[in-house]
Amino acid sequence: IVSNRWRLKLFRWYQNFIMCFYVPVMAGQLLAIYHFWGDVDTVTDCAGTFFAFVACFFDYLYLIEHEKSILHVCELLESSPIPKVNTPHLVELYLGIVEGCRREIRIVMRCFWGLALLGAIKWLIYNPVTELIINRHFSNTSFENDNKPDTAFVFIIWFPFDATWSPLFEIIYMFQSILLFLAACHNICANSTFITFMVHAWGKLEIAE
Repeated sequence: IVSNRWRLKLFRWYQNFIMCFYVPVMAGQLLAIYHFWGDVDTVTDCAGTFFAFVACFFDYLYLIEHEKSILHVCELLESSPIPKVNTPHLVELYLGIVEGCRREIRIVMRCFWGLALLGAIKWLIYNPVTELIINRHFSNTSFENDNKPDTAFVFIIWFPFDATWSPLFEIIYMFQSILLFLAACHNICANSTFITFMVHAWGKLEIAE
């Protein structure tokens, strides 16, 4: 991406666009907490989801803010994983340790992204089909109730206008689904980055021994 100016510019636009995804949803959650204040179950459920999104949002901001430093550390870890030695036996031992670190990182990454893929299938395919098509258009369920949160949405949210009419309901639903998936990806990126650093640090300590 960095080698191409247009790709880099598109990537910066993408970063800013994704940040805009968080604002209306978190605003809707804050309004829901205020609107349903007194309903302990609803407020605690909404507050838990809200703070989870806040954590993912700041994870994303941290990665963007320290992007150059993180990339620099990754380059150092990958470019000079072993000390300079001339003994073939030690070189083979060091390479084995480095390969073990890389193998463990690959396993962790595949587990993380496998779970993200399952979440994407549920949030972006299964739930929209069942909720937006089957339950909403082929059942007689009523979605309008101002005293209780709308359980048909992905998570609790409230706006000072009717958000249950089509196609606004479908737009907000997909907006929530996409944000939920992106928030999970941002959390995975942040956690996997620091896990990678820890595994590399462990490998360095093994080499030092």
